[in-house]
Amino acid sequence: MIQFVIPAVIVALGGGITAFLAFLRAKRYVLLSGNKDSGKSSLLKVLIGEKVVDGEGDDSVKAVKPALNIKINKMNYLFYDTSGGGDANKEKEKVKDDFEHKKYKDKVADFYLFDASKYDERERKAIVAFKKARKFQMAVIGTHKDKITTERKEVIEREVSEEIKLTCKIFDFTQSPKAELEKFICEVS
Repeated sequence: MIQFVIPAVIVALGGGITAFLAFLRAKRYVLLSGNKDSGKSSLLKVLIGEKVVDGEGDDSVKAVKPALNIKINKMNYLFYDTSGGGDANKEKEKVKDDFEHKKYKDKVADFYLFDASKYDERERKAIVAFKKARKFQMAVIGTHKDKITTERKEVIEREVSEEIKLTCKIFDFTQSPKAELEKFICEVS
C-alpha cells in the first residue's frame, strides 16, 4: 500500500487534486527524460494537439507539470517531464525511484529525448547512461528530424537500436506527427 501512496502523494502535492485523480485513472505512466531543449515539452504539445513552432518556447505545456494525463487509444497515460534542476529535480528523482517498485514496473515506460541534429559521442554516452540508470521499458525519441538528412536519421536510429539496444525513432514535431507518435508510444509502453 505504501508503494502506491508515495507517488500519489507526490503527484497530489505537485499538481493538486486534478493531478491526483489523473494518477489514479492512469493505466500507463510515461517518464520523459533528456537534456534541456531536447523536445520533452514539444512532445506533449504534439500529443495534446498544439502546434509546435521551431524556436518557440513551450511555456504553455510547462504550466501543467508535474504530470499530464493524455488518452491514447482509449487508455489513460500519465506523462511526467522528469527533467529539471535543484529541488524540482529531487522531487522528480523521487517519483522515478518510487515507480521502480515492482507494483508499477510493468506500467511505466521511460523515454529519453534528444535533439538528433546535435547527436554526437557525448549524446550517445548519455543514452547509454540512461539505459543503465532505469529498470523500466525504455525507448529513445530523437527530435529535429527536419534538420538532418534521411541517411543521418537512419544511421542514428540504427546505432541506438542495434548497438545500444534501445528502440529509437526520430520525429519532426513541427509536422505534428500525433498519430505516428501515439503509435510509437503504444508499441513501446
